[in-house]
Amino acid sequence: MDMLKPSAALLCKLGSIAVHAAELTSPDGHAFDRAAMLSVLSDPEVVGWLAAMDAAALLPKTRAQMPHWTAGMSAGTVLGMP
Repeated sequence: MDMLKPSAALLCKLGSIAVHAAELTSPDGHAFDRAAMLSVLSDPEVVGWLAAMDAAALLPKTRAQMPHWTAGMSAGTVLGMP
């Protein structure tokens, strides 16, 4: 898979994640949005694409992936900003 040239199916799945995330964080969001988003996030094609993007350092790290030395620090401090 060329991670920089996703298939139309993968683009639809990524779009679905974005729409459900927006809905979930809106005042009208509900459990269905979370369930739908989690379902698409577990799709093998999405999982593979995310893994390829992560391996190429093209995705932000999750809090669980951050180095231990960043614990308790503000984003500005971690990035060397005042």
